[in-house]
Amino acid sequence: MTTIIVPKENRPSLTKYVILTIVGILFVSIFIISMTYKYEQLALGGYFITGIINITIIFKMMESLLKEWFEAAELIEE
Repeated sequence: MTTIIVPKENRPSLTKYVILTIVGILFVSIFIISMTYKYEQLALGGYFITGIINITIIFKMMESLLKEWFEAAELIEE
């Protein structure tokens, strides 16, 4: 039977991805909302675009974490 393990020394850092995700979301949110803050008619569109970009950031960071996790995995055949 084949088993997949990830040794502790090869595991990716979850903290790194959480920090990068939070920084990315804050940067995008502050940037877009500050651009649309002065114009009331653009505010809703700015919030919408910010939400879409934030969701994209979350999924891309999850994809990167999983990719790094699978690259560190080792197959053990018993």
